[in-house]
Formats: sequence, C-alpha cells, structure tokens
Amino acid sequence: MANRLPSLDALRFFDVTARYMSFTLAASELCVSQSAVSQKIRLLEEQLGYPLFQRLTRSLTLTKKGLRLLPVVRRALVDIEAELELLADENESFSLKIHTPASISSNWLIPRLADFGRRGANIDIELVVDILAKKFTDELNDVAIIHNPAGSQNEHYELLMADYIYPVATREVIQQYSLYNVSDLKNAPLLHDSARGGQLHTSWDAWFGKRKLRNQSTINSLSLNQANMIMSAAAEGAGVGLVRHCLAGPLVKSGELIPLFNDIEPDGGIYIECSHKAYQVPEIQTFWKWMVKQARIYNKVHAFSNLELFRAYEKHTSHK
Repeated sequence: MANRLPSLDALRFFDVTARYMSFTLAASELCVSQSAVSQKIRLLEEQLGYPLFQRLTRSLTLTKKGLRLLPVVRRALVDIEAELELLADENESFSLKIHTPASISSNWLIPRLADFGRRGANIDIELVVDILAKKFTDELNDVAIIHNPAGSQNEHYELLMADYIYPVATREVIQQYSLYNVSDLKNAPLLHDSARGGQLHTSWDAWFGKRKLRNQSTINSLSLNQANMIMSAAAEGAGVGLVRHCLAGPLVKSGELIPLFNDIEPDGGIYIECSHKAYQVPEIQTFWKWMVKQARIYNKVHAFSNLELFRAYEKHTSHK
C-alpha cells in the first residue's frame, strides 16, 4: 500500500475540488487550468483504483469512497498546514559565544545568566575563558567581556563599569598585623597574582612602584594565578590582596573585605566588545542591551567613592 500512497499535491487538488464540486472553481483557487485539475484528479483515481467523483452533465458529486476519504484528507491537510505554520514561526536558537576572563565569568557573569535565560531570547550561550583579550575577525556570533579594549576601528565596544585597584584584608588580618599605614605591609603576608599578562592581573611591585616605595614584605607570601582566587583567599584571611573592584565590590560592600589606607587606583574598566558586523545581528544586540542593564544595576549597588572606601577602612581601624 505504501507504493500507492498519493502525493500531497494530488490530495490537495482532491480537497479543493470536493469543496467546490467544480473543476473550474477549483482551478481558480489553485491558479491552474481547469484541464489541469481534471487531469490531476483522474490520475489520482487511477492510482487509487476507484473513482472519487461521479461526473454528471453539469456538476460533480462524491462517490461513497470519495465521501469516506475526504474528511481524512481534510484533517491531515489541516494538521500539516498548522504544523508548518508553527515551524515557520519558530526561530532556530542562536549560538552566542562569549569570551571572558575566568574571574569575570565565575564571579560576575554566570550568576546573572539565569536572568537572561528567563527572558526567552532563544539564544544558546557558550562561555569561552580567555586569558588574553579576544581578537575578532568577522565572527557574527562572538562577543567579549574584556578589560580595557585595544580600540581597533573594526570593533564595537561599550563601557560596562569603571574599574579600580586597591588593597584589601579582613578585619582580623588588619588587627593581627596592625595595618594602619602602607609601611605596615612589610609585616603582612601578601597575596600575589602569578598570571602575568592576564587581563585582570595585579602586581604588588607595580603598586608599590607607583607610590615610589619598595616592596619590603618579609612574611611568606602566597601566589595564585586567578584574580578571583586572590579575592577568595583574602576573604579567608590568608593575607592582603590587591584586588579589582569589578570583582571585589560585593565583598567590600558587605564588609567581608575592607579597603586599606584610603588608597584606590583607577584602572580602566570592563567593556563589552564585538566586531561591527556582529553588532548588527539582532541576537547580539539583545544580549548587549541586557549586559549594559546588568552593569548599570551593579554600578548602582556597588559604586564607591574614595570617601566611602576610606570610611569603610576607618570604621574597622578606629580602635588604634
């Protein structure tokens, strides 16, 4: 029976003809000639082996088998048409690749992605950890969250949040090592960033150098190769960390980490970036606008001025 299954086109001709009971009217709807409709129905009947229409002098009527077949064909055509419309309305999911430093990914982006998913944007996300900044070519599904873009004319970028570097410690560490002046750091264990060249790298030597001081720490130090690990170690009381506000803001706001010495050093910012071509893609713009909104919320909650940082430090060292 499978080899006798009529074509969908032939069944559609049968349905339209049965609706009008006229080859001429059916031909008008199907945008073909009357003879084409008549021939299509005749070929269908030959394939099935029985007539579907009884041809009278000036009209058509359905045969008994035609009457049985018509509702089955009509339901099938309606179901097929409805499903095709649904499929046409369903956009295939867009695959978005996000290049980001590991610390930004784990501490900032991942906790917020659930909100993006709930918005039903039909965008699949792939996170790619990049130690160095992503170099774009013509990828139409790539964006990057980076620290200080190079400013290429082929790239589109926007500032998400200004960034700052400052030393932090827990209240216990401040008290244990009497950290009331920069010179007191020589008595405290320092947490070093060993990922030289990384986007979020911080350097104690450079920090001391900008203040025309020499790193005189005499306590055993700890080196880690990710910015978020330094922040976590500082929060656990392992020593004094030189951190970035884009990561440490929430811990400073909560008081788990305390900025030291009223010393905050501006250091560029965190940007979202893609190629100019990619920025024209609607899905990229959807993610872009969401990121800017999330950054605006973060900045509003965790923004600090120099005075606020000093007060946070002063609050925990006023006993000296």
